[in-house]
Amino acid sequence: MKRLKTIPKPYVPIKEGDIPKAVADLVLEEYTRSCITVAVSRPQRAHHPGWGTPGSQYEGIRFRNAILDTIADVDKLARTFLPDLPPLRPHRPMIDHLKRLDFVLLQNDSTRLRTYHSLVEQARYDEEEPTEADWEKCQEVVGQLRSILKFYIEAGAAGGVGGENASDDLETPEASPVPPPYAPLLSFASP
Repeated sequence: MKRLKTIPKPYVPIKEGDIPKAVADLVLEEYTRSCITVAVSRPQRAHHPGWGTPGSQYEGIRFRNAILDTIADVDKLARTFLPDLPPLRPHRPMIDHLKRLDFVLLQNDSTRLRTYHSLVEQARYDEEEPTEADWEKCQEVVGQLRSILKFYIEAGAAGGVGGENASDDLETPEASPVPPPYAPLLSFASP
């Protein structure tokens, strides 16, 4: 018993000289088995629902959070375009919040706002995690909404409606922008 206490704790006797051969073989066999078990159980290409695939451009992105984070960006741009927009309330449907901007956001594509609304509602309430395709669709729609709102904000700033620096802090859209056939609607944007 005294001899066991003299052995340092981190030391594991696995050589034949330390212990009898039969015991050394048993320790080595169990050590090898546990190493194989660890190596086999380690995930090779794990994909978790709702997260970007490892090695892809979306690696490390949780789609539910990313979709919900777009709400603040769209609200900021909408508020820049229309300052008297009611405050954004938690869990208020985006289609209701942006209702006053229908005349701008729905041109050329009447489903744009409904698509964004359904993606946000899915991210908020659905048990099933959003997919990579949902995130790509959200990026596309948010990019279109940004480009439309930026166009009107810049047009209003150039016309003296939004002030001189109304578009200085606006980000460029990440998705493909919508071509700007918005000139006929500029009369709605200015008071």
